[in-house]
Amino acid sequence: MSKKNVKGPTVSKLRPKLIAEAVSSTAGQEPVSTIDVPTRYWEEMEDVYKAAGQGLMDIANAVNSALEYIRNTDQSMVGKELVVAVRGLKRDIENFANDLVIIHNAHKNKIGEIKGDEDIALSMRITIDYSEFMERFRAVTMSPFAVLTEELVKIEEKRKRLAEETGDGQQTQKEEA
Repeated sequence: MSKKNVKGPTVSKLRPKLIAEAVSSTAGQEPVSTIDVPTRYWEEMEDVYKAAGQGLMDIANAVNSALEYIRNTDQSMVGKELVVAVRGLKRDIENFANDLVIIHNAHKNKIGEIKGDEDIALSMRITIDYSEFMERFRAVTMSPFAVLTEELVKIEEKRKRLAEETGDGQQTQKEEA
């Protein structure tokens, strides 16, 4: 079965420059699940930033992969729920990237031990900001990401069912054709 030329709703990819700025130097870091208060060194705060950025990057990469899959799929198979979930995740990830940059800017040039009342107060505020960031990130992205996953599974099941029904083994996804 050949791909139908049905014009469906489109969603542009996430802006790589924005995401890259938010998650610079985060490769290989584990996402943060808890944050200990307070840290003793600014470098520890930088590690928290890197871990948060890696979590953001992981979701951004998954969304971009989903967007690529959607673009290469017969648009009649793409449901409104999927488009809404992807658009929402895209918007949320970009907003979270901006939030992460703002939090990071508060300490990005600081090094060494956290000393003095002002630095201790600042580090505590930043720690709280990161903690709230991670809580919001999980709360906001979990549901749409679950919808995204469910809808992609449904599309794949439809593709397989159509291929079996036609018996010709042709795929409905461009890159597999």
